[in-house]
Amino acid sequence: MYNKIMKKLIILLILILSVPSVYCQGKIYIGINISPSLSYAVVPGFSSYFEEKSDFSFGISGMYFFNSKLFLKSAFVFNQKSFALNEIPNTTGTLNDIEVYDDYPTFDDTETYQSFVLPLIINYRFSNLNKTSFLIAGGIELGYLYNIKYVYDYSSGEQKTYNRNQNDFIGAINFGVGLFQPFSDNYLLLITPSYSYSFYPDHGDKSLNFHSIYLDIDFYFKIM
Repeated sequence: MYNKIMKKLIILLILILSVPSVYCQGKIYIGINISPSLSYAVVPGFSSYFEEKSDFSFGISGMYFFNSKLFLKSAFVFNQKSFALNEIPNTTGTLNDIEVYDDYPTFDDTETYQSFVLPLIINYRFSNLNKTSFLIAGGIELGYLYNIKYVYDYSSGEQKTYNRNQNDFIGAINFGVGLFQPFSDNYLLLITPSYSYSFYPDHGDKSLNFHSIYLDIDFYFKIM
């Protein structure tokens, strides 16, 4: 299932990248991106055990205008998503045994998934004048997951941390509604509250996905 989804996202990526070749003389901007977010892990059968966590991403961003209203936004960003499992019985059992061992010492497990992500987002603003305008946005993200950080906090007060190197591809689909704020023809600010659904490698024998709500903040400078 995961491989089929990734193949579809890659095909969509190729189609999106082919769009700019149809246009000419578009405006190009570069800038920075910051995105605080709130992530909800989805593991079938165990979602009730997971606690949402605050996350973030940041990186270098760019925009290409096809015309005065339609433009493509992309970026190269560091991204992390995380979740916590609280009061897990400290036994040699598995997650399936949580309800059986109620009298054991417990620990909290926080897992942070770190990756580099390439989003490709099509945006449409509702005004072609040099003034504040609302916009809608939607697209995909492709990424490389390189590390998972585990932090175990035991009820005894002990804490253990370790990292597991990864070599996996991830993907996401997202959409949002935001604000397009030009300060001049050369400087732009975009603020876009958005939602994304991310596809990650399996968590044990279960699929792992994330719902994320985030605030995408981009500041741009015109270069062409």
